[in-house]
Amino acid sequence: MTTQTRPIASIKLNRSWQLFRLIIPYIGLIVGMSTILSDRNLHLELLLPTYVFTAITGLGFTVGYHRLFAHRSFEAVKPVKICLAILGLMGAHLTISEYGGIHRAHHATSDRPGDPHSPRLAKGFWRGFWYSHTGWLFAADLDIEALKHKYASDLVKDRVISQLDKLHFLWVGLGLILPSLLGWVIFGNVEGAITGFFWWGLIRMFLQDQIEFCTRGLAHYWGDRDFETTDYSTNHPIALLSLGEWHNNHHAFPYSANQGLKPWQLDFNYFAIATLEKLGLVSNVKRVSLQEIKQKS
Repeated sequence: MTTQTRPIASIKLNRSWQLFRLIIPYIGLIVGMSTILSDRNLHLELLLPTYVFTAITGLGFTVGYHRLFAHRSFEAVKPVKICLAILGLMGAHLTISEYGGIHRAHHATSDRPGDPHSPRLAKGFWRGFWYSHTGWLFAADLDIEALKHKYASDLVKDRVISQLDKLHFLWVGLGLILPSLLGWVIFGNVEGAITGFFWWGLIRMFLQDQIEFCTRGLAHYWGDRDFETTDYSTNHPIALLSLGEWHNNHHAFPYSANQGLKPWQLDFNYFAIATLEKLGLVSNVKRVSLQEIKQKS
């Protein structure tokens, strides 16, 4: 990874955005938790919808960003492709092509030099966890643009993805405005709009961030290893929060649309893909055969 391919000012601007994007959900969390502590009410009317909205935009990331765009695990009709892309962009801190480049680089050099965010490249668990969580975004030798063009040129050249990526700030903003409007409609006042903004906007982003970031670190440290891969990937229980991102299974079969390969490994992401397939909205869904599983087990 080199910074020589881009102007220093451009790299600094990207890092400034990353820092801002990472901080604002924490502000939302502090404000939201203060409302709970102030009146000692769990506010289930806020918590439950917050999780639902996290899952909805989370599908844009896991099904869209990850399985559709980064790994081409299936093909989708244009409206579904656009919908998944926008949902993902509403909650993600990276554009689709940026994520595609970084994630493919991760698979190409997993837990080895060149891996953009491996926790195994830092000394000690906590240093590694912090680095894979968010520290890697500010590494001196990280050039997201270079990784994007090296590993995800197909996404860069995709006209639909390219146009949506250019409006990333708009989609992030919409991901905050829509919850505010919903809060206004439900509660019927400005306080409701503010509540929607913080709980279903910023706190939703915080939860989605933490699930994504922790998967990078925890699922490369401990958990079950059903398959011997060339890295340290594991099937960590955090996959239940990410709706089925079973990491060791994924590293063993990166192309597979189905990552829950055992009955107890719930994979709601695959359920969504399979449902869309039955509706004729997605096709060419790639699956792992029993023979492939036996060969790698």
